[in-house]
Amino acid sequence: MEDVLGQVLERLKVALKRAIIDPYMFGWVQRCVDDLVEDYWPEVVHELRDIFHRKVGRQKAEVVLGQPIDCCGCPCNPLRRALWGFRYRYLPFDKGFWHCLRNPCWLLFFVLSVFPLFSACNVSCSLCCPSSPCSAPATSPVLCAVR
Repeated sequence: MEDVLGQVLERLKVALKRAIIDPYMFGWVQRCVDDLVEDYWPEVVHELRDIFHRKVGRQKAEVVLGQPIDCCGCPCNPLRRALWGFRYRYLPFDKGFWHCLRNPCWLLFFVLSVFPLFSACNVSCSLCCPSSPCSAPATSPVLCAVR
């Protein structure tokens, strides 16, 4: 069992290094990231092995699913489409940080959210996270998305 786990962890390391590669990232940053993965990988392997050994023998809990939730709603609302566009411009799910740095709209939204000018941070936070409004005026919307 240990041999299989070791092979899986080695493949996971290769997959992680492949997933981190970003064509827009500077070469020296990529080398630093690769060095960080190499430095911290033994600790990650130790933690994953520990978690695996604790979980072996336990049965999975039965998952009870409720009714499916309609996540999209009516797509014909123009205000909803504008909100989707804003959220995608500000928090794109398919672009990395280095790709976002080349987008002037993203830079504008980022600068407005970093500096609490005229409550622009609270407005952008309420647009990005309507379900959990920010309590602090200088909180970045990026932090709200993590909550």
